[in-house]
Amino acid sequence: LIKDYYSGKNSGLIAEQWKALPNYSSENENILVVADVSGSMTQGAGSVIPIHASIALGIYASERNTGMFRDHFITFSTTPKLQKLSGNFPERVRQLQTAEWGMSTDLQAVFNLILSQAIKYKVPANEMPTKVIIISDMEFNSCCVNSTNFETISKKFNDSEYKIPSLIFWNVNGRPGNNPIKLKDKNVALISGYSPSVIPAILGDTINPMQIMLNTICKERYAVI
Repeated sequence: LIKDYYSGKNSGLIAEQWKALPNYSSENENILVVADVSGSMTQGAGSVIPIHASIALGIYASERNTGMFRDHFITFSTTPKLQKLSGNFPERVRQLQTAEWGMSTDLQAVFNLILSQAIKYKVPANEMPTKVIIISDMEFNSCCVNSTNFETISKKFNDSEYKIPSLIFWNVNGRPGNNPIKLKDKNVALISGYSPSVIPAILGDTINPMQIMLNTICKERYAVI
């Protein structure tokens, strides 16, 4: 639908089709997206390119959040910002497309931002993000994800009595070898693809690379015939 919108097709019709999209989220989940709209996201093979996925998934997830974080996303930057989408479908597309972006994502800054806003506005625990998804084509290793980083972030959340969100890398145009996490890592996962139908695989409390894979393949459509 984002591709069709940029192709100049009827925006009113696309907006109605957008409203009719199924809801793959759970009422117990709030998914906050860190959306990459940098120049490299416009490069890709085929009619749908990475920036279409980042914009689409960013809007899709933000509209299904509850509480303070409804309609919000985080900019992909060294100094991330929490921004709110408003207005009709074309306006939300433009707002996300023109969001500020930098050359890296500071995970400490992302989680510090979420926590500081929660404390400042006294957000109830049940309205906090349960997942943070970085949607990008980046070289994931540049994110410097390691146990020390998460131990530091976890301590900040534990001291505040908020539960730390899980971190999901959503790879929309990666190259072989870009794996920032390992098999036994906890509270993090790596997924790919362009469809919001991937979302059910990351719902729930148990988030790790192996569980995400099992959630995806242990379905009826993959059963032995």
